[in-house]
Amino acid sequence: MRHGRPVTSTLSFRSWDTLRPGPRLIVLGGVHGDETCGTRALEALEAEIDAGALVLERGVLTLVPRANPLACAQGTRAGERNLNRSFVPRPAEARQDYEDHVVAALAPVLAAHDVLLDLHSATSDTVPFVMIELAEPDGVPFRHAEHEAALAGALGLDVVVEGWQDVYEARLEEHAERAGVPVTPEDRAVGTGTNEYLRERGGWALTVECGGHDDPEAFAVALTVTRRALAHLGLVAAPQGPHATAPAAPGAAPRVLRTAVVVDKEDPADRFVRPWQPFEPVRTGDLIGVRADGTEVRASVDGAIMFPDDDADPGEEWFYLAVTSDRPLG
Repeated sequence: MRHGRPVTSTLSFRSWDTLRPGPRLIVLGGVHGDETCGTRALEALEAEIDAGALVLERGVLTLVPRANPLACAQGTRAGERNLNRSFVPRPAEARQDYEDHVVAALAPVLAAHDVLLDLHSATSDTVPFVMIELAEPDGVPFRHAEHEAALAGALGLDVVVEGWQDVYEARLEEHAERAGVPVTPEDRAVGTGTNEYLRERGGWALTVECGGHDDPEAFAVALTVTRRALAHLGLVAAPQGPHATAPAAPGAAPRVLRTAVVVDKEDPADRFVRPWQPFEPVRTGDLIGVRADGTEVRASVDGAIMFPDDDADPGEEWFYLAVTSDRPLG
């Protein structure tokens, strides 16, 4: 491994097979080690299953509370790199960092499931939201889009985001065009995370951002959406047990947004003109930031700002813009 670092933590998970036909669901926490809400929620669910307070009725459930053990042990986003980028299994001789070894162990576990729920939190305070996919990288409608949309609608969150992969692919093409070089397979691999990996193997997947890292409610969100996913997929009855979570109450439909634009930070001195809140509305022409050379960065669409990151390094995503989507949720 890079720098000769040994594997200091072990990847562990637990699976329950009801021996009855049903979906095979895997839930990840701790893909990023400083995002603890998912880890805590999955440990709580394990305890409920062990105590008989939560009874699985069909299908298979696998819980991975610490998907990146080294990052979780360190309390950092990554062990040596972001596990949710370049999630591509490599032969032993080609593995360069700790996360390559995690991918080699975790990928076949993921591939053995139909559905993935990946639990995360954000560096800044944000309303909880769920990310789904619209199309394959080649623009073909994603074959499980309706399943993802229906599950997203069952989680009871106010915001659903789609289309990240399309914007990522466009960003790759733009960077390659500027540099006068073709997009390489390795470039494209960087856009493959846990969700994309399972989709490529015929499954479907959702990422839930449960709130900010320091939000005490993020743990409750992670626990609630996991329970609602179990019920929606029919793995458990709903509600169930002393800590059961009722299905999402009927109400206003979630706000569905489609990722439309990504803007990279180019210089450490690039700055926002003011603090931006996730999903804050913007209008075309609104001044968002100023480059180090004084160039103004303005909104190119009417919509909302997503993932504003004032601490982004040059070459990384500074912020995204999303527009209203007309996708119906089941």
